[in-house]
Amino acid sequence: MLQDREIVVAGGSLAARAAVAAAIEAAGGRTLPVRMAREPAGDGLVWDGAQPDMLLRTLAEGGFTPDGLVLLQAPAPRFAIDAGDDDAFPAALGGDMRLAYGLTRALTPGFLARRRGAIVHIRPADGVFGAADNAAGSAIALAAVGFARAVALDLAEAGIRSNVVTA
Repeated sequence: MLQDREIVVAGGSLAARAAVAAAIEAAGGRTLPVRMAREPAGDGLVWDGAQPDMLLRTLAEGGFTPDGLVLLQAPAPRFAIDAGDDDAFPAALGGDMRLAYGLTRALTPGFLARRRGAIVHIRPADGVFGAADNAAGSAIALAAVGFARAVALDLAEAGIRSNVVTA
């Protein structure tokens, strides 16, 4: 199923990206990790979240034509809503969804041109279903659910899928 597919893996931690990339590669796919410029040194292509045309040029120069995108949730600050960190919450939500939106927007023209592609958001189950002391993680996960559904509806006729799975 993943044989000869080229998949961008982004978000989450370095360890999470590596684990997902290893699973994809074990199934015969090729991966390219992408990390945000503000992250500490690590794997893959560094992207600042802007200029999607620059990202596409970089991918093309490397001979990489993505068939898919896997988006992992970045670690979110954990706190109860009555003890929330008013600065950490919007930063976590904004950073995670900026990456999801930016990469989806950048890769969609190629998916449409080839009339195939898949976008998978992997989110922690306690975020999607809500959990104590996880207001930020829940908001980020639910934002991804709504975003994935909107993308799925927008691109369904072209055969492009967008889903959320929980881990």
